[in-house]
Amino acid sequence: MLTVDAAMLGVFLWLSFKSTRFWPAWVSGMLMAEVAVHVMRVTMPDVVPKAYMDAVAIWSWVAQIILIVATTRHQRRLHRLGADRSWRN
Repeated sequence: MLTVDAAMLGVFLWLSFKSTRFWPAWVSGMLMAEVAVHVMRVTMPDVVPKAYMDAVAIWSWVAQIILIVATTRHQRRLHRLGADRSWRN
C-alpha cells in the first residue's frame, strides 16, 4: 500500500503544479498524511493494526470527499457558464 500511495502522491503533486484548481493540492495533502502513516507503520511495527487501518482510511475518505466537492463545483460551473476554462489558462 505504501508504494501505491506514494505513486499516487507523485501523480497528484505533479497535477497540483500543473493545474490552476485547488483540489489536486488538497488531495496531495491527504495523500501526504496517508504516506506518513505508512512510514510510521514501517518505523514502528508495534502499532495496533486497527489504529493503523483507521489512520489510513480517514485520509482516503477525506480525499474522496474533496473529489466529490470538486466534481460538484465543476458541474455547477459548466451549468452556469456553459464551458469551463482549461487548467492552464
